[in-house]
Amino acid sequence: MDFFTRYGYPISRNKRLSILHIPVIDGAINILTTHFVDSVKIARVSPILLKAIANGNCEPDIYGAMIDKRQQELRKPVIYGIAVNITPDEIIDYPNLDKRRMSIGLPPLEIAQERNRLLEELYGF
Repeated sequence: MDFFTRYGYPISRNKRLSILHIPVIDGAINILTTHFVDSVKIARVSPILLKAIANGNCEPDIYGAMIDKRQQELRKPVIYGIAVNITPDEIIDYPNLDKRRMSIGLPPLEIAQERNRLLEELYGF
């Protein structure tokens, strides 16, 4: 967590996963951020992630997953609906979900689910 506050979001433009074209660094950061367990760390890292998203250096899924994971740990409905098998009753204010998703650069849920379905169908993951 101190890494983020000291150095900001790490950027790697060269190392990418072949099929998804996702920066490898994002996978490692996603693991790190979804394991932040307290609101103080999340509050300190959130502006850094949001700035990195706005600059095109971070995938919005990383921020959404961090926030949703914290909500789940608190046994509260999620905000961005990042989990693959999420149901509407597990999401805060479901009718406005896509507005929240698009506000951080995520596609509408239906499009994300179709993408996931196609990846599973075409590539087996």
